[in-house]
Amino acid sequence: MGRAWIVIVLCACGGGGKATANEPAPIENKQVEQAPAPAPQEETPVMVMQRFTRDMCACAPGDAECAKRVSEEMTKWSQKMASQDKKPTKITEEEQEQFTKIGMQMGECMTRAMTPPP
Repeated sequence: MGRAWIVIVLCACGGGGKATANEPAPIENKQVEQAPAPAPQEETPVMVMQRFTRDMCACAPGDAECAKRVSEEMTKWSQKMASQDKKPTKITEEEQEQFTKIGMQMGECMTRAMTPPP
């Protein structure tokens, strides 16, 4: 009912005419369209291993507990991936090179974290 009164009042007052110099332009009710949120990017195995390597390399020298925690997280992830009923992903030569570099770096960081300080 309140809307009907507003419409009647606007029509009676000439609420559709052009604005004059003394009158502000009427406010239009335009909805601003928002872009849809981007779909979350699924981590590739290379991205996951890079993340585990960063975590391992963030462990302080001699912090075996940190290295163990990262190793356990990596084991859980790999078990989860193995349990999924997917066809094995074919790895390109470039990805194999990336995995090799990542593995070498992770091994160095793990050794540093697992070695007790002198």
